[in-house]
Amino acid sequence: MRRLLWTDGLAGATAGVVLLALAGPLAGPFGLPPAAVRGLGAVNLAYAALALSLAARLPRSAPHVRYLAAANLMWTVACLGLVLALRDTASWLGLAYVGAEGAVCAALGVLEARAVLRWGADQGAHAPPADGSLVPGAGS
Repeated sequence: MRRLLWTDGLAGATAGVVLLALAGPLAGPFGLPPAAVRGLGAVNLAYAALALSLAARLPRSAPHVRYLAAANLMWTVACLGLVLALRDTASWLGLAYVGAEGAVCAALGVLEARAVLRWGADQGAHAPPADGSLVPGAGS
């Protein structure tokens, strides 16, 4: 779980920094206004702050990881909506980027949800992880 949360947070932070730093140069190839590219970057950074704070936290709270998984799945839906809304204005590269971001978020959300469910199902037979990496309901 810990590696998954760090991967999720670092991916969001990387995407956010790149999109914010290169909004002007990416706007043309993406077929989007620079403000839209900056908006994507800002959302990624905000999400990354949440994911990284959860990755660094011990013990981790199962409800918080579920919220993170839900946020990933909601951003997937938002990316799909953006692809549909921008299909007549954005370039194929811009649509591909937004679609790929949505696909990565979907995969991360599913992996996080499965990890929480798997760990919760094991609670009847096993003690919590020794490192306190995920405690159902802790901190909620």
